[in-house]
Amino acid sequence: LRADGLCKMVGIDEKSDIKVGDVVVSSGIGSVYPSGILVGRVKEVSVNSYNRTKTAVVEPFADFSSLSHLSVITYYEVTENETE
Repeated sequence: LRADGLCKMVGIDEKSDIKVGDVVVSSGIGSVYPSGILVGRVKEVSVNSYNRTKTAVVEPFADFSSLSHLSVITYYEVTENETE
């Protein structure tokens, strides 16, 4: 996947209605990244019946092979509206 510029999302709940074409955004859960950051678009979804989860292949909106500048978020405050 990496050679093709794609990412893998694992451990998605089997009841999730994720489908090809869906847009992936950050949730803000866990306070690692703010909510609403565009991540990419789902290209493929598969079901793992062994552990009852889904896996999605995502094409990132950013082209990581050609990044020349990068900003790192080290702190942000969650407003009341973002938690709803």
